[in-house]
Amino acid sequence: MVIKSLSRKNYKKAVRDLVNYIERRGVGQPITHNCASIQAGDDLIQELEFNITQLPDRKGGNVVYHEILAFSSHQPNIPKETMSDLAQ
Repeated sequence: MVIKSLSRKNYKKAVRDLVNYIERRGVGQPITHNCASIQAGDDLIQELEFNITQLPDRKGGNVVYHEILAFSSHQPNIPKETMSDLAQ
């Protein structure tokens, strides 16, 4: 398993690119925190963009943090409960 922790400074590009990446890769449903939208798509993009507008302005500050958990294709199927525990 590989864990990538990434941060983004430009929210307008970062949020849309991240959600599109999740959808393009066919990795399934993202696990989000502090969001009412549970499906990837336009609703999630709009909600994340709105949440970011509520942050105070900071020059050069990070506005989006996200983590990607990558598993080898040679690993057996991992139960959804285990993946959820890892994401929490």
